[in-house]
Amino acid sequence: MFNNKSNVFTLYMVSWFEKAKEILIFRRNEKNEALTSLVEDFFDVLMLVHDTNSEGKIQTLESFILRICTLVADVRINIYIQQEAVRKLNSMLDTMPREARKKIISTKEMFLVIMTSEKQRGELARQWFSMAFVTNAFKGIKDSEFETDCRKFLNQVNGMLGDKRRVFTYPCLSAILDKYELQIPLDENLDEFWIDFNVGSRSISFYVAADDEDHQWETVSIPEEEVEMYSLEEKESKKLLTIILKNPVTVGNQEGEQMFLYFDPVLEIMEVARKVYGANKCKGFTKKQATSVAKTSVHIIFDESGSQVCYTVLITTPTKRKVSEASVIVPGTGRLPLRSPLVFVNSSTPRKARFKLPLQMMSSSEKNNITRITESGINNLDLENTGPHISSIADSLKRRNVAAEKVSFF
Repeated sequence: MFNNKSNVFTLYMVSWFEKAKEILIFRRNEKNEALTSLVEDFFDVLMLVHDTNSEGKIQTLESFILRICTLVADVRINIYIQQEAVRKLNSMLDTMPREARKKIISTKEMFLVIMTSEKQRGELARQWFSMAFVTNAFKGIKDSEFETDCRKFLNQVNGMLGDKRRVFTYPCLSAILDKYELQIPLDENLDEFWIDFNVGSRSISFYVAADDEDHQWETVSIPEEEVEMYSLEEKESKKLLTIILKNPVTVGNQEGEQMFLYFDPVLEIMEVARKVYGANKCKGFTKKQATSVAKTSVHIIFDESGSQVCYTVLITTPTKRKVSEASVIVPGTGRLPLRSPLVFVNSSTPRKARFKLPLQMMSSSEKNNITRITESGINNLDLENTGPHISSIADSLKRRNVAAEKVSFF
């Protein structure tokens, strides 16, 4: 049984965590082996305490769930550190005692959707959200399609931000690592190969079908510090984003130093690529043939019931196919027909064994909302890729910033 000495030890662990976080924030997105070792050592000790007994599990969960959520959602933290934090957090959640689960889901500062049933989500949604259409969309998350439904929900919240969002998601026609074509994850509800341009963490990330027999999803993340150069050109009536890496990257059983991402020609890829990787690494944009220019504008009006109606208009010439980057319709009834970008939730849940041939060019439609966790006063939370491997949602949506900031999830 834990005693006062263990409580003092937990306080030391909290102090260690806060000091380590200060160092990580000071070093910004720097990838540093010493910093990585510092974080790994901390989590190794934390897991030893957690695995001691039920009391240890409850104490570490109560002391560190919210803190770890702020770490993985802070745009100033390196994405590799965030991934390690999420892995350890998921390990703790997998063995969470029932009493701790009940206590945590009742808190106002945060909720973890993966811990609640569909019935519980329906009962608690109005306590968590003040806007009716967000409440109804949240209640639409089904256990059977948890990952994809979470993405749709987060996408609806993200779509409210328009050009102010910090994650821009576009459908990809195909993704190739050197000469190896990467496959879309094996999910019958995922009909597009979505690519996330993460402005906060300055990285491009997406999910592919893993090579294992469980058909799990594998995360591909390309941070700015790993990019030597990138370029955009039109090739065979497609936009080709070429990313040349400083070091080889391994995806499944394949290794390569060049990533080729093909997009529909009407999408404005160059602008978001520069936001992520900067202009100094751009080789330049070569147009081999004239194309129309697509512009997106966001409009917010109020319907007769007083609810916000947010939608996006894409303007293009009649000769081009219309591809929507973001389109969210928010009717007063709460039903949400939409075609808008998905913000991904990574999952280690085995997927259904559905095989899909390499992607062909198709008509398509297009993460980063920021929210504050008020208890800690942190203002730099970021939805992104919040780390890959995320299997639940951490949220502290408040009324004053729900339309302007973002949900973090894991």
